[in-house]
Amino acid sequence: MKSTGARTPMNLDSKDLIFIYALNKMKTLDAAAQLLDKDTSSVFRAIQRIEKSIGKPIFTRSNKGFSPTMLCELLSEKGELIYSALSTANDLLLDDTAVFEEVLKITTTDFLLHHCVMPLVHEFSNDYPNVKFEFDVSSSDDKLWERNNDIAIRPTNSPPEQMIGHRLSELGYCVVSNQRYMQRIQEQDLPIRWLIFDRATKKHFIKKWFENNVGADQSSLKFDSMHDLFHAIKSGYGVGVIPNLKTATQDLLKLENYNIDETVSIWMLYHPSSKKRVLVKRFADCVLANKSLFY
Repeated sequence: MKSTGARTPMNLDSKDLIFIYALNKMKTLDAAAQLLDKDTSSVFRAIQRIEKSIGKPIFTRSNKGFSPTMLCELLSEKGELIYSALSTANDLLLDDTAVFEEVLKITTTDFLLHHCVMPLVHEFSNDYPNVKFEFDVSSSDDKLWERNNDIAIRPTNSPPEQMIGHRLSELGYCVVSNQRYMQRIQEQDLPIRWLIFDRATKKHFIKKWFENNVGADQSSLKFDSMHDLFHAIKSGYGVGVIPNLKTATQDLLKLENYNIDETVSIWMLYHPSSKKRVLVKRFADCVLANKSLFY
C-alpha cells in the first residue's frame, strides 16, 4: 500500500511544552509567569489553548492552585528538557568581559554573612570590582518573593517552591567553648556559664534542646544574634551551641559529651525573574563553585 505522505498534525510545539513545565513546576499562574517573564493572563490563555488543542485537561484546578494530571507530568518532563537546553544556550551568550556597575542585594544571617558570604564577596569582587553589595540580616522570614532582595543564602528546611533553589550544605550543631575558658573551669571546679541563642521572634529549636538537656535556669547570657553568641563564646565568656561550620569551630573546643541531632539545610534561593540577570547568574555560579565554605 502506497503512503499518502500525509503527516499527523502536531497539537503541541516547544513553547507549549515550556508553558506546561513552568506551571507544573511553579504551581501558580503568577509564579509561572515570573519564571517565563510573561504576564499571568498569557500563561492562563496558553494553558487553555493547549487543553483545547489536545482535547483533554492537563491540570486540575482548585483554590490551592494547579495540580498536574499524569499526562501533565509526562509533558512537563519534555518541557523541562527544552527549557534547560535554552537556558544553557543563553548562558553561552553571556559576555564574560562585561563590567558590572549594579547593586546586588543579599539576605542572609549575620552568622553566615561573617563566615561564608563575605569570603564569597571578596572572591567575586576580584573579578567584578564595580559591583556594589547590600546585605539584609534583619529577618530569616524575609519575603524574597516580594523582590526585597536578589539572592537569599539562608538556613531552612522548608525552602519556598516558587524560588529557584540550590542546596549548599546540611549543617549540624555542636556545643563549643574557648579552650582557655574550659581549662579554667576544670582547674577551679567552677560551674559552666551557658550562653544561649534566644531569638525573640520565634521558638528556635536550640532553646528547646537547652531546656531538655541543660535546664532553662542554667542560662547566664541570652543573645538574639548567633554572630554575637559566637563572639562571646570565642572571647571566653562561656559555653554555647552554634552551627557546626568548619570556619567557625576550627579554633574552638567541641564538647563531645553533648549530642545534638538537629540539622539544617543551607540554601541559595533567588527569584525566577532574576534568572536572566547576568549579575545574579555570575554570583550564583561563584557561590556554587565555593560550596565548601558552607561545610
